[in-house]
Amino acid sequence: MNMLRMEKKIKQQWMSLWFVTIWSLWLVRNNIIFENSSFQLDEVMNLIYLHSWNILCARYSDFNYSYMEWVLHPSSCFS
Repeated sequence: MNMLRMEKKIKQQWMSLWFVTIWSLWLVRNNIIFENSSFQLDEVMNLIYLHSWNILCARYSDFNYSYMEWVLHPSSCFS
């Protein structure tokens, strides 16, 4: 894979992470408003980790990192 293609893929992965973060915050916001739940930062982070890992695994066949690797060192999984 050439360097330009690699950079594009890494950018797309970061954009996927951005999308999942915004989407997870939206879900939490809806739960707070409509289900009278409270904001728990650790739950939000867990949602972001889980959803982003699932999307990256499904979208990129060479994303072969375990969930634990993703949680502990997410930025190193993009290199």
